[in-house]
Amino acid sequence: MREFKQLSSILWKRNRIWIIMIIALFLLGQSFTVNNEITGYNYWITERLASLDVLSEMWDSKESYTSGDFYNTYYNKLQIQTREYTKKYKDGIPEDALSTFDHKFKALSDEVGYEIGKIEEYQNMRYNPKTDKNNLNTIDGLVIDELYQYDRNVNDKLFRADGFHKLNITKSIFNPGFGIFMVMLILGFLLTSLEHLTPYYEFTRMFPWSNTKTYFSKITLGGIIVLVTHLVSAGIRYGQWKNSIYKNIIGLNQIWSEGLILILVVLGIYFMFMSIGTVSGNILGNFGMLIIGFGGIQLINYNILGLSYVVLGDLSNDYWLYKFTNWINELPEYIQVILTPITIMDSYSYNPTNNMKVFAFFAVSLVFLALGWFWTNHNKSERSGMLIMRRDVSLYAQALAVITTANSIFMLFRNTVGSRVISIPIFIIGFVLSYLFYKKLFNVRIGI
Repeated sequence: MREFKQLSSILWKRNRIWIIMIIALFLLGQSFTVNNEITGYNYWITERLASLDVLSEMWDSKESYTSGDFYNTYYNKLQIQTREYTKKYKDGIPEDALSTFDHKFKALSDEVGYEIGKIEEYQNMRYNPKTDKNNLNTIDGLVIDELYQYDRNVNDKLFRADGFHKLNITKSIFNPGFGIFMVMLILGFLLTSLEHLTPYYEFTRMFPWSNTKTYFSKITLGGIIVLVTHLVSAGIRYGQWKNSIYKNIIGLNQIWSEGLILILVVLGIYFMFMSIGTVSGNILGNFGMLIIGFGGIQLINYNILGLSYVVLGDLSNDYWLYKFTNWINELPEYIQVILTPITIMDSYSYNPTNNMKVFAFFAVSLVFLALGWFWTNHNKSERSGMLIMRRDVSLYAQALAVITTANSIFMLFRNTVGSRVISIPIFIIGFVLSYLFYKKLFNVRIGI
């Protein structure tokens, strides 16, 4: 504990200006982000409430419309009703509003024949290219489609509290956005690869405690900073929501389950940033290793596919690599995130159906955390300032960098020119130039 306090004090004094600055910029940006999000809710909430009134009114006289007239009249009336609601509720939507509209939604769904709660099945049908969409162009189809939008954007987020329906904004409050990722990325740089730019890294080798204690002290200090920043950000977001027109109809539900799931995502990404940084001898190497670490098997798959194009030319749909790619894409999400960690960022909407994906990603991050501990204890200080601290990892990263760059150049010319005869010499030239460039880059020392 004493060593942790001493090291934390050293790290904080060395990096506090940068840490305070990036956190301040992040929290300032949060206020603008939440304001835009709340403004966007004018469609997702206010317009969805208005849609029920308009649909209920027009449904009773639907026989007097053609489908085209119904569509145009509905959207014209919807815009007018939404504006009226925005003015009417400028001081806050009443607490009982969602309960009132819930009755309207259920009554209209019964009349139309919309099955409430089957959002995923309806969404698959709606966006499946093989599904007949003609029914969506009828009056009944248009009404059902609007009820689906209400079900997905309002009804699916409702919970009961204090005798009223409330809109659950837990995910909105705790969702890890782009800003917190940038805070973690810069923090990872400061505590790992950027140390090699100055003699500070050599100074850390003289600390009177083990490399293991240094490593986990950094992880702990950075983790505390990330968690506190994330929770302060959540508090700011919640405060702004409570000062919006939705203040009476919002609430936090299942905060421990949903909130903790999102915190696991944040910590998992932070652990990967930190562990990958330990094997990086400078910031360029850190960027490259992040691409390799998060890209996973998809990066390797991309290179095999590119080399297959070079050797075999155009590939048929039954080519084994296409089948392999399709097989990967059909795997459960929690398997995909193990093979390709970057897929954790596919969507910021986590729910109980893909909690396993989050747990799997967090388990992967712990594996990287263990690798970071191993690298910390086996790095060679004489490679400080070079792209990669370990020679074996450096050789793998260099080979992958050469092939990826050559493949990217080949694919670019192939898609532009369309001639394999020209593209193959381009690949050879790109490969040679990439090899010479990375051979030089991987052996250059950056820093003092």
